[in-house]
This record gives sequence, structure tokens and C-alpha cells, in this order.
Amino acid sequence: MQRELSCCRIMFSVIMILLCTSLAQANPGEPPRVIEIKALAVMPFAGADNLFDKQKSIEESVDCKIFGLCSWQKEESGSDAITTYYQQQLRKKLGHKLLSPLQTEAVFAELPPLPEETLRNAATRFGRETMASHVLTGTVWRYRMRSGTPMVVEKSASVGFNVILVRTRDGAILWHQNFDKTQTSLSDNLLDAPMFVSKGMKWLTADELASFGVEKTLRVFPKVIESE
Repeated sequence: MQRELSCCRIMFSVIMILLCTSLAQANPGEPPRVIEIKALAVMPFAGADNLFDKQKSIEESVDCKIFGLCSWQKEESGSDAITTYYQQQLRKKLGHKLLSPLQTEAVFAELPPLPEETLRNAATRFGRETMASHVLTGTVWRYRMRSGTPMVVEKSASVGFNVILVRTRDGAILWHQNFDKTQTSLSDNLLDAPMFVSKGMKWLTADELASFGVEKTLRVFPKVIESE
């Protein structure tokens, strides 16, 4: 009994240390790079097929042709969910600087990306059409649903995507992040402790894991200053 209590104390201490470390990383001592955003539009994320190479650099990924690699018609790709999560979280950060989904979705429906375009070119064209100074978009390459319940799973959720912030006037990539996560049991990977604690000590759905990924990437989003 004494040995079991000791093991529990050790496990609890490790979890708390990892949680504190995660929070420290989410709020680094060095402030994020400062950028000026007049208006930001979230362009719907694309769903990538099996040929998409997530190991490529951001520059290579955003400049490859869309045709054959990405699609905005892929069902169950998770792209709609991730687009929505970014819109919700960025609304909290940017307020009126973020264009509403009604504005952006109407433009996207009329002017979808062309097969011969790159993701960068599609984003800059989208920015011009929406009159946004910046565009946030990305690619979802994996969105596997959880098979099981919050307590017991046969197969855990798995989500992978990248996100980029493009400046409309010249197509420059000002910020980017990757999220690639397959949930494992806490006993198999103690580094998942912060996620388990923040999400209620359970097996997450793909939507919950994606929401966590969006929150995590935005912790290092550049600081936005008011335009003159």
C-alpha cells in the first residue's frame, strides 16, 4: 500500500511538472514577433490527399500546385472543423479585425482556388477579393476519428495539419505552425499530461484534439499592433 501511494505521488509530481513546463512554453519569456494587421480573412482549410508530404518545408508546401494534392471538397477531412476553430479563437484575439465567416465564405464560394494555383497564390488572391491585409489558411493531412468512448478506445483520434499567415500584398509567409498528434495513453507518454489535464483526463474525439491543436498553435501567434 505504501509503495502504491509512493508511485501515485511520483506520477502526480511528474504530471504537475510537465503541466507547468507546458504553460511556460505557451507563454515564453521572449515576446512574439509584432505585426500590423488591418484586416484578417480565414480562407477555408484544404484537405490533403495521400500524396501530400508533411515533411516538406512550409515554403515548398505552399508553393506546390494545388491540383492533385489538396481539395476543398474532401468529406470528413476535418478542414471545416479546423477552419471554424481558427475563426472562433482569432475572434477572441483580433475582434473587429477578423472578417466574418459570412463575408469570407461568400467570396470563397464564388472564387474557389484554381487547379493551377499554389496555396500561396490562392491565399493572396483571396485576400485581394476580401480586401484583407492578411489571410490565414492551411492544409489538413490527417483527421482520424476516435473509435470507442471517452474512457475506452479501440483506436484513438489522430489529427495533423499546418497553418500559415500570408500577407496579401506580396504573398510573404509571416507565421506558420504544424500540429501532428495521435493521442496515446498517459502511461505510454507522460508528455501528453498537459493535454489530458486540460481536456478532462479522457480519450478525445478528433474534433476535441483539433481544437486543442488550434489553441496550441495560436499560443505563439504574433502580437498584433494597431495600424496607423
